[in-house]
Amino acid sequence: MKYFKWIISGEFLFALFLSAGTFKTVIPIHFIDITLLLLLITVLIAIKRIITKNFKFYKVSIVPIFVFVFLVMIAVCSMYYSPSGLYAIDKILRLSVITSWCFIGPFFLFKNNDSIKKFLLALILLALVMAFDIITGPTTSGDFKGSLGSSYLVLAQINTMGLLILLGIFIFSKKEKVIKILLITLMVIVTIPIIQSGARGPVLILFVIMTILFFSMFKFRKQEVLISKKIVPMVLILTIFLFSVLYLIQQGYAETLLYRLEVIVNQDGGGESVNGRTDRISVAITMAKESFLLGKGIGSFPIYYNGLDIDDYPHNTYLEFLSELGMIGLILFIIINIISVRNGYKDYKKNGLNNINAPIFLVSIFWFFNSNISGSINGDKFFFAFLAILILLPVLSSIKRPKTESILKDENIINS
Repeated sequence: MKYFKWIISGEFLFALFLSAGTFKTVIPIHFIDITLLLLLITVLIAIKRIITKNFKFYKVSIVPIFVFVFLVMIAVCSMYYSPSGLYAIDKILRLSVITSWCFIGPFFLFKNNDSIKKFLLALILLALVMAFDIITGPTTSGDFKGSLGSSYLVLAQINTMGLLILLGIFIFSKKEKVIKILLITLMVIVTIPIIQSGARGPVLILFVIMTILFFSMFKFRKQEVLISKKIVPMVLILTIFLFSVLYLIQQGYAETLLYRLEVIVNQDGGGESVNGRTDRISVAITMAKESFLLGKGIGSFPIYYNGLDIDDYPHNTYLEFLSELGMIGLILFIIINIISVRNGYKDYKKNGLNNINAPIFLVSIFWFFNSNISGSINGDKFFFAFLAILILLPVLSSIKRPKTESILKDENIINS
């Protein structure tokens, strides 16, 4: 019964809402879009909690929500001078409805640390489902791999997120050996589709995060170097990860990934994909210079890039805000980022790194980097959600859950 309650919880369904684009093509529901259906369900759950329960709206939510709503209003007003037509309308509708709920939803759905656990467990489950779909599917090599109808990039992003959550739990929790072995096994499983997908970005970001995490175990003083006890599980995981990757390479599962990494080094400008990104970044910077304060208007980037009123973006969320909504839009977005980082740091200073905040920090860093190389305003659903969760962290960690709300009472995955 407790597992069923978890599956129908607002936090679990919110995780599905964020990732609906991953699996919507394999679900035979045609009368309504799955994303909109999950949006409606989670909004109704939030309304029900507000009406029927002792709902608490935390003060830390007020400023970021106000800033975000103001940002959306700026985007709506920019339609007046945007050269885009249909695409601008589509983009503003998605921003004001779907993307807005990605950011605002956690403030109404997350009640305590238990809410974070339910949410993280849902993301782990999604990564495992996609991983098993790849593992049990055709073993053809030399091409991109997707799962559940999603693209190769989404497959790599979801499983990298799952790996980082599992990594944070493994390193910063006190578990029995059996649970530790289970966590290691799950990490190996979700590593397979990351390597097999052929996506470079998530792999490179993962390498950077692993490096940062490893060196964070050392504190350099004038006369000595302090080494954290967490270095032992960290080295263990890095060793297992390295051997797993080498095995996958030997078996031919990394052909596409290796080829695409070689392209970055050997071809002029890093290859067609990298050149396309640099061209888009150049156009976005030019747009920002021409309309520094207000930008060129929502949905204007593809008009200036290729003259077409279609979905396109600079592959950098910050530059997208700057080019289309100007410095005003970018500053508002950066304010949200600053509040998130500040509150995340508050929780770290109060509680240190633990099996709740460490996965949140790791995944937030991943989506931050991703937003700078592959992100877009309406494509960064997870980034907006984790910005909101970071804002809530110091508040949620101070709230003790009622005993009746315990999920997975045996605590065999998340709790210390």
